[in-house]
Amino acid sequence: MSSSPFVIFRRYLKPLMVALTLLALFAFVVLPALQSYLQSGATVGADPVFATFDGTPVKASRVDYFTQSHNSVVRFLNELADETIRRQGTPRTAGFRYNTQTNQVEDLGIFSAPSQFATVRTLQFASEAKKAGFELDDGAIRYWLQQFTDGTMSDGEIISRLMQSTRNRLGQYHLYDVLRQLLLAQAFQQSVDSGLAAGSIPGMGDIPIVTPAQQWENFLKLSQQATVDAYGVLVADFIDKTDPNPSESDIKEVYEAGKDVLPNDQSPEPGFRRPTVAEFEFVAANLNTFIDREIDNFTEEQLKAEYQRRLDGGDFRLPVEPEADQDLLDLGMDTEAAAEEEAAEEEAAAEEEMAEVAEEAAEEPMTEEPVGEEAPAEETTVEEQAAEETSAEETSVEEAPAEESPAEPEASGEDAPAEEDGAAIRSPGNGTTLVALVQDESEDTETADDAGDADSADAQATDAEADADDGEGEPEYEAESFEDVRNEILDDLARPIAAQKLDKAVQQVRSRMQRYFSELSIHESNVAVGTATEADAPERPDLKKLADDLGLEYGTIGERNAEEIADEAIGNSVGTGTSLDQRGPPYAFLMFGGGGMQGQAVLSPLVTVDLTASKTYVSWKTDQIDSYAPTLEEARDEVIMAIRTREARKFAEEEATRIAKQVAAENEKSLEEAIPDDKQDQLKTGLGPFSWMNMMGFGQMTIGNVPELDSVGPKFMRATFHTEVGNAGVAANAPQRVYYVIVPRSFQPSVEELRNRFLQRGERMMAQFLTNTENNEIRRGFYEALDERTGFKMTEFDQPE
Repeated sequence: MSSSPFVIFRRYLKPLMVALTLLALFAFVVLPALQSYLQSGATVGADPVFATFDGTPVKASRVDYFTQSHNSVVRFLNELADETIRRQGTPRTAGFRYNTQTNQVEDLGIFSAPSQFATVRTLQFASEAKKAGFELDDGAIRYWLQQFTDGTMSDGEIISRLMQSTRNRLGQYHLYDVLRQLLLAQAFQQSVDSGLAAGSIPGMGDIPIVTPAQQWENFLKLSQQATVDAYGVLVADFIDKTDPNPSESDIKEVYEAGKDVLPNDQSPEPGFRRPTVAEFEFVAANLNTFIDREIDNFTEEQLKAEYQRRLDGGDFRLPVEPEADQDLLDLGMDTEAAAEEEAAEEEAAAEEEMAEVAEEAAEEPMTEEPVGEEAPAEETTVEEQAAEETSAEETSVEEAPAEESPAEPEASGEDAPAEEDGAAIRSPGNGTTLVALVQDESEDTETADDAGDADSADAQATDAEADADDGEGEPEYEAESFEDVRNEILDDLARPIAAQKLDKAVQQVRSRMQRYFSELSIHESNVAVGTATEADAPERPDLKKLADDLGLEYGTIGERNAEEIADEAIGNSVGTGTSLDQRGPPYAFLMFGGGGMQGQAVLSPLVTVDLTASKTYVSWKTDQIDSYAPTLEEARDEVIMAIRTREARKFAEEEATRIAKQVAAENEKSLEEAIPDDKQDQLKTGLGPFSWMNMMGFGQMTIGNVPELDSVGPKFMRATFHTEVGNAGVAANAPQRVYYVIVPRSFQPSVEELRNRFLQRGERMMAQFLTNTENNEIRRGFYEALDERTGFKMTEFDQPE
């Protein structure tokens, strides 16, 4: 019997292929589903209801898992788009937009801002789409992915890349489920907006339906600017005038309205819900510190050798301005000045000579003489200028009397026609002019000057050629000294080594934290199913010791919510994005999510970078208190203050209205005279010019900015632009903590100019994209009716005791 390994391989080939197929099936299908089950099972017995619609509760575990999966899918699609473009393809799905200038994906064509609230709405809208008859099977999702990759990747390669991107956390089932929900929700939203849009522009979104009057109003919001004076009446100044003991029924009513609303300092509505707070632990790697360490490892000999090597290669060479060129420039300037001086002297001499000739001609008798006899004098003059004149030129001079015959009437006392160029120098004694003489002298002088300049230029060119031959035509350079470039050489040598060591240290920390996170997740799953006890928990890594060993910074941060963590140094860091030149989401968003309620899981390590500070962070939450609605007793003081603030707004508005009436045009009283003496510091004059709305990009608008005032909003802008110059209007700011008395001083440009601009299609196009108030109200009303019909409700989810 043959014992060849090839014979054995062929004999067991079929069973081996079956085994490998089963292993692949387990790794790519069963294992991800099992991991999802184990992760969801970790919260068994502690899984509160996040929201309810259609009578179905949506558990917090489902919301968290979908939000995390959504975030992973968004990151994966960015990577997939970059790879597609690298392979010369172009994603062809609706809504995809890529900026070729920055080489960044601007829009994936699906909702790309995962958060818990967005997850709930996605599930709700996807459910409504299914009710309306929309369906997306696996074949449709597969086709969408093929369009997204432009056919540059097979289905198997796409799933393989997904597994790599998510470290086997997500498989095909999870990817298809997330995309199905997102695309169905998007289809439902588009069906809602279809009656509110007049079409769409690819990559720019829908064009809202507006009437001509609304378009003119929108155009004014974008184009008209105002300059105003404003005085702010603070609501806080009137708190003492309110009742400190409101009724219990009022307290309960305000509490119920705000117990599930998170506080927002830009909203007038009170919110008492407690946001998610967490404690943090982090390790930071400072690139500058790593560079400083590497700098100490280089000797002066190494630096000088590197300096010489780079100098020989052409570095550190600065071009020198040749002194000879400067001498030539100075010589040219001197020559030009001398030429001008010489020309001025010659001109003065010529004028003096002509004056003498005119004086001699005046002393001669007024008798007619043959003009031809003057020819020898001219010949003499010519001979003095150029002795080599030929006889042909002399003949030409002798023929001059025949050409000058029209001047003969002057001898008989008749006025002769004036010469255009020589009338000022006509001889009064006879009909002969000196124009020809002067012109000939001038031409000869210019010819001589030109010849001299040519000779000088030739001489300079010859000298320059000689200099070029001496220097072989190469520009001169001066080498920078070693001392001047020493620090540059040090940085160039140390930086790549430091960056490599920093990355290695960061990866070491992250790997240790990730390993503990994975071990803890498995342990919690085992505890939940009863196969392990708390005593079997894995040992938590000592990050401080690890940081000290690697030469990194270590720190902890106490309880902070999403707004508070943004004020910490680590709050300036962002996600690493999908490419080196792309910034990811801010740290607060990554840790808490868009709603600021829960965000990333506790102890899940996160790598972020602060490019300004040259720092890389690896951090996690060590503890977290999820968002919850406080009891009435816990929030009583806040509720009472909200009631008193509401009452104080009435007093503030009354005071602002009283002042505005005094400033009315018919009363001829200035704003400064109308306000109390002790409040003059709250008067701001000459604010602007500013517009109602600012255009941030094509189809992207934001409320106008008046930085000297506090959070101006639509009410402030409406009062400003609907009040005549010289009159006064009153409006609260966006959070209604200040009531402004507004006195417009000027509007520009004029209404006539605005009308002329509005007639041009290009000028009014942007106004078409400014959604009008009516459309917003219709959309809001639709979603409110939808929530009422489906019984949608966001519920508090206090952890059970």
